[in-house]
Amino acid sequence: MEKPFSKDSKIIIIGAGIFGLSSALHLAEAGYRNIKVFDRLDFNQINYTFLEGADTASADINKYFRIFYADKIHYQKLAFEASEIWENWNKQVKFNIPKELLNQFNSNPKIFERCGILRLDDVPGNPPEEKENLKSFSRENLRATQYDLNNKDDIKRAKATGWFKKLDPLGLKERNKVKYLSGVLDSTGGLLYASNACIYCKYLCEKLNVKFILGNEKGFIQELVYSKIDPSLVTGIITKDKLKYKGDLVIMAAGPWSTKFIPQLDGINEATSGTVVVLEVPQERQDLIHKYSPENFPIVSWKMGHSREKEYLGGFGLFPCYLYENYGKGIQDDTITGFKTNLKKPEKGIIKILTRQIKYTNPQIVKNSNNNDDDRVVSIPLTSNSGPFFEKRIVKYNLKQIKKFLTIACPDLVLEPRVKIIATRLLWYTDTINNDFLFDYVPNTKNLIVTTGGSGHAFKFFPVLGRFTKELVEGIKADENYKINNIDDPKDFELPDELLFLETGDKNFKFDKWMLHNIFSWDNKLKSLKYDLDDLNGLKEGLRSKRNIKNQILSSFGSFDWSFGKNYAEILKRVNEWTLNDKPDMEDKKLKPKL
Repeated sequence: MEKPFSKDSKIIIIGAGIFGLSSALHLAEAGYRNIKVFDRLDFNQINYTFLEGADTASADINKYFRIFYADKIHYQKLAFEASEIWENWNKQVKFNIPKELLNQFNSNPKIFERCGILRLDDVPGNPPEEKENLKSFSRENLRATQYDLNNKDDIKRAKATGWFKKLDPLGLKERNKVKYLSGVLDSTGGLLYASNACIYCKYLCEKLNVKFILGNEKGFIQELVYSKIDPSLVTGIITKDKLKYKGDLVIMAAGPWSTKFIPQLDGINEATSGTVVVLEVPQERQDLIHKYSPENFPIVSWKMGHSREKEYLGGFGLFPCYLYENYGKGIQDDTITGFKTNLKKPEKGIIKILTRQIKYTNPQIVKNSNNNDDDRVVSIPLTSNSGPFFEKRIVKYNLKQIKKFLTIACPDLVLEPRVKIIATRLLWYTDTINNDFLFDYVPNTKNLIVTTGGSGHAFKFFPVLGRFTKELVEGIKADENYKINNIDDPKDFELPDELLFLETGDKNFKFDKWMLHNIFSWDNKLKSLKYDLDDLNGLKEGLRSKRNIKNQILSSFGSFDWSFGKNYAEILKRVNEWTLNDKPDMEDKKLKPKL
């Protein structure tokens, strides 16, 4: 295919999250010399973490790394490819920390740590996704990396290999908190230090002369500029400070904000929020910091997977504790030995809990610049930076379940009065119509690419995502091994007419060449459209906020505390009585308003 752009083409990338960073890095490594990346957040100041003011999914504390994808082998292969780069980045950071990064890293100088992922459930046997995962690892001759909690041979092997202590670190079976405990410890999985990874990738981009224009005025994109002669041509952008930037190619990588700028994403790409709570463990409780450290504690995934996570007390992720202090401020070079010396040890531990049980949208009316077009309804993230309402609370229905889960699973944290909740956030993902990634030219444009749609699972692929952007720019046909489908070909992607109408309201709607990675079958997609609407709690649950969004309001938020009964005795009573097999009590049911 003909390459439409030269190495000197002016390339504008909107968004400095993982899609924007990875795209910039791959293009710069390929020799493109004129790349500018814009973002409304000044990541030089807030260091890619919501603990310092960021509000995007990329700018997180930590993320999962996993290889398992059930029967989706193409994603498993892509995860293996990313794993090699993660390991390489980890070595570079560990043994040769650039001085420019010392004051930015938010934890110890690591990017990747294979602490393992423990996938737990309370059913007699493993759920369907888990069985498929084990089959997949067997096909790849990696079954020995998996430890089934109820397999005697696996338990024996775990004792021999040192993984046994991570098979039930919460003591759920020993404390009789579940009738059944099933699950698998995946020793290939682990922890990605998300903020460090983004900081390091940005550094690599800057070494290749990529320019970053960041901040609420100069980095905030006000609008895309189209040619008056040729409406299919984007000529550049206008930022909030009224400056114009010309571009030969514009790449939209603004995550959940992308749909605001690109109407063609309606019904395909949508902002949905998950829920995050962050605990701080004091220095005085070194026993808790040690217990929950990555050396002794895996990522615990409780009732995850699409067949289980929507249930009550399902869909929780509990991350290991890591020592949080601005790490670089405590590191100096030893001029004699050349080694880095940690002069100031971090004083506190950080533990993150997330839930994927219910995602919510925030439908807002977006005015179209063309007065002939109808206004659109788009889900716009409501974040800690969304003035005039700077939202840091979380939805009460999720809040209650997180509180209950922690009380059952981690009573030592709940009963320690010095353990504090230091942050609660709605973490806004970018969900596509089928939870897959988007890499393509926007229909009816010549030089506008969209690269987005992380759908809650893209971060693990961060180092390789930009390859697909580069291939688009250079006119290279996508590698068939990764099943990037050309939607123009009906054999690649077939969608039931009734679903197309449900999603778009237009019987004549055509996808027009959108590229997606297929993860879930449309059978599963149809099921996902039948979520229980009684769980909405004032926010409309995704998918597809454009349906039935009238009179939806943001309400029923709450602040997080341990107010079970205002006294230690009441908390202790709940710790002893509650189990993970409990059904919702009457108080929980009151939190589910009917629409």
